[in-house]
Amino acid sequence: MFGLKKLFSKEPEKEQESVKSAVASPPAAPAATAIPTISSGPRATISLPLKSFSRSGAAAGYGNVDIPLDLILPQLPKGVVKVEWAELQRIAPNFFADRNTPPQTLIELPLAEILRAIKREHIARRPNQTRIQPPSDIADLFGSRGQALSRSDSAPKAVPVAPSIAAPAASAAAPIQMAAPAPSVVNIEPAASNGEGLEVPLKSLVKNWPEAIQQEIQSNNLSGAAVMFQLDSLEQDLKKGKIVVTWRQLASMLKPSPPNINAVSADLSLELPLKAIVPPLLAKRKLARPSSTITIPDNIPSIFTKTGTAAEQPATPTSAPAIKPVGLPLPDPSAPIGLPSINSPAGILKPLEKVEGVLGALVSAHDGLFIAGRLPSHLKPDTVAAFLPQLLSRVQQTFSEMQKADIQILAFSVSDGDWHLARAGKYYLLVITKPGTEFSSAQIKELVEKLAKIT
Repeated sequence: MFGLKKLFSKEPEKEQESVKSAVASPPAAPAATAIPTISSGPRATISLPLKSFSRSGAAAGYGNVDIPLDLILPQLPKGVVKVEWAELQRIAPNFFADRNTPPQTLIELPLAEILRAIKREHIARRPNQTRIQPPSDIADLFGSRGQALSRSDSAPKAVPVAPSIAAPAASAAAPIQMAAPAPSVVNIEPAASNGEGLEVPLKSLVKNWPEAIQQEIQSNNLSGAAVMFQLDSLEQDLKKGKIVVTWRQLASMLKPSPPNINAVSADLSLELPLKAIVPPLLAKRKLARPSSTITIPDNIPSIFTKTGTAAEQPATPTSAPAIKPVGLPLPDPSAPIGLPSINSPAGILKPLEKVEGVLGALVSAHDGLFIAGRLPSHLKPDTVAAFLPQLLSRVQQTFSEMQKADIQILAFSVSDGDWHLARAGKYYLLVITKPGTEFSSAQIKELVEKLAKIT
């Protein structure tokens, strides 16, 4: 019969086969989270379809790539599997031939395809697994073919018991203390709101997130939720050129906030797309700017009429009241009106308007705020200013990883002109010239020195 005892125990022959297939290794201390081991023999692999690597820079085509199991199984308990690009090139050089990808880049493997490809024999039984032997007086629940047995069939037959003399009551055995299982979820407490915030829809951030987190968002009905960022901490992260948070941190900023999340994916790092955060941040700053209005006294006559023609000025009085000096020098009437100071960003960029071949120039703050300048009509100054610090920071980070010196001037050509970028103290400078125009680095350095002196 296919009894309850068979449900909790294993046949001797199968147990011996499982032991033979396990990897021979020295005994290790039991870990809190069991990591599956790989069967013995040659290096075991699983085949993953090439089309599932299309986002990772693999060559287009059809077929499968054999990935070693010893790279996959230790990462499965974390809910995400990543392999270095150099390892993928070594495994399948014809498929992963992109030389522009850094060798240390971690490529996330498709979890759904991995779970489909892994078979039962790929995973061996843990040597410290607990086995429970049911008592012999417990009746079977199922028959030899798996059918459910009635109570009369499964009830144990009565066996006559000889009378025995009652023994003195022994002290009750201490109950077995079972270790509490590790929590499968993590409780989430909504983050405290300190200061002004920025609300961004969650659906605009999740495009490239791990599949496990996207499924959790769907199961918790969070597709319509919004993320409430604190402006002070958000601006600090933008200075670094990227925003990275864990799923636990972001879940606490959601509105509405979920009561709990999966413990396996709680500490996964998520890089948030800047294109979904910077535009609403700039729009919020514009709304927050105080508008300055000037009230014109009633005794000042209008210069123009409603039709735009010059208004007739009243006759000059023969005797004007004497103006008493108040101790301040009067402005020079011959000085030009409306010109920027030569010690301001706008004044420093003003001479570039007369330089032949210069299409535009712009100065932005370290946080991406537009300061001064003019650009060609097809470029938006606010958008370009927002991305100048990020662009220069990303390139500088790449050069730092290659142990190169700091970037002083970054120049590159696009279809409509040559771009020259540089950092000047707390400002960022951009000069756009016509293709082929000779604009030396000495001219850029002169502008940078002038901007750096502005306090």
